Amino acid sequence: MGSYDAASFLAQLAPHILAELKPPTEFKRFTTNPDLLGHYVEAGVRQLVRRYLAPTRVSTGAVIDQAQSPGSKKIPQLDMIAWIPGPVPAVFEVGDFGLVPRSSSLGFLEVKSSAYSRAVKELKFRTEPNFVQTVTADAEAGGREGELLGWLSSGRCFALGVVCLLQKRQQNIASLKQLRQEGRVVVLFEEQGSECKPVDEDIYKLINFLGILRLRAAARDGRLAIDMNSLRRT
Repeated sequence: MGSYDAASFLAQLAPHILAELKPPTEFKRFTTNPDLLGHYVEAGVRQLVRRYLAPTRVSTGAVIDQAQSPGSKKIPQLDMIAWIPGPVPAVFEVGDFGLVPRSSSLGFLEVKSSAYSRAVKELKFRTEPNFVQTVTADAEAGGREGELLGWLSSGRCFALGVVCLLQKRQQNIASLKQLRQEGRVVVLFEEQGSECKPVDEDIYKLINFLGILRLRAAARDGRLAIDMNSLRRT
């Protein structure tokens, strides 16, 4: 038997990247409820992200910044914030929850069990550069961070939407197709007949995005400090 070509090897490897997950076909021996299956895949994705990004921290919660109004009710909750404790750590950090200063926020993922209509609208809004820039640290125009922006699938910003299981009835959603084409959202599994098939290309887009966040953490770690002049009130 000859060796793999690159495409065949990557196709064989992709389903095993989500090592936390048993095959969805085995899950269906107990229930065929697609919502439960989507939540199962979602739990595995969250575990994968934390394992892959370590020692970079991953929290659910919110990003705080001096531009926000004190006591604001409008600070959005984010699904998975990747951050480093530099120049300052998160506050009110308990378990997986934390309030992360924007200067420490590397990027974030919005993870949805499936592509229900409200989820697609939220993914569209949360992967817009204007929103992402308010909850992630400013990237240096040049140097390593500047290069990383060019490596992103979207070519836009440090955010990615993840749909865990695209159900059959959701596969013709035009806005979701557009988000995938723009590299702003990935789909990990698609329902095809009685089976759920891994989407190899999108799985690797997720892995590449996590790799970029790791590189961003390395590029920033230990290089940032608080501007002491900012402590002096005029």
